[in-house]
Amino acid sequence: MKPEIKTLWLTALRSGEFEQGRNALCETRRGVKEYCCLGVLTELAVRAGVGRWTLALERHGFVAADEDSNRAETGLLHDAIAHWSHLSDSSDRQHLMDMNDFHGNTFGEIADWIEKNL
Repeated sequence: MKPEIKTLWLTALRSGEFEQGRNALCETRRGVKEYCCLGVLTELAVRAGVGRWTLALERHGFVAADEDSNRAETGLLHDAIAHWSHLSDSSDRQHLMDMNDFHGNTFGEIADWIEKNL
């Protein structure tokens, strides 16, 4: 993982800016955006100009800058973000999804794992 992106991601996860959600990169519930840990990384990529969010019902999908919005990714980390961040190991991405969605780890706990393992 690129060190500068890792630092941004750790800071974002620990900042309290993002409401944690499950089973979607980003979803709006009762007017509040909720992100999974990979959704926070996706938001950082959006802010860096790698792509944009689209909205279908409550779920937000990521579309790379050079793609049609019909190809939005709502649940998995988009290849463009994996390339941008160098988070290319699919087992690491799966482990992060499991921590967020199935094991109930907080963003702080996930950040601690990222800091030690990526």
